[in-house]
Amino acid sequence: MREAYLEKLETQLKDWEHKAGDKLGLRARLDDAKKKLDELRAETGDRWDVLRMGVESAWEELKTAYETAMSDDIGAREGDDKTTGAKNGA
Repeated sequence: MREAYLEKLETQLKDWEHKAGDKLGLRARLDDAKKKLDELRAETGDRWDVLRMGVESAWEELKTAYETAMSDDIGAREGDDKTTGAKNGA
């Protein structure tokens, strides 16, 4: 169960990293999440459940930040005029 949980988080993180590209603010948050995941993977004692709860909380915050950053990017691209690169209405 533990390994499956860690693999699920690691797969999600890799997907987010790939899709995030060079978004600096998001990249920093992804790097922090990777460190937390590494800490959780290294923990073998009783603290694992406590660390897991912290990772889950941080993961939800990261998911929200990721979705916001990606939707902002999509919105910005949809606002660009496809032929000239100018903003619509400009």
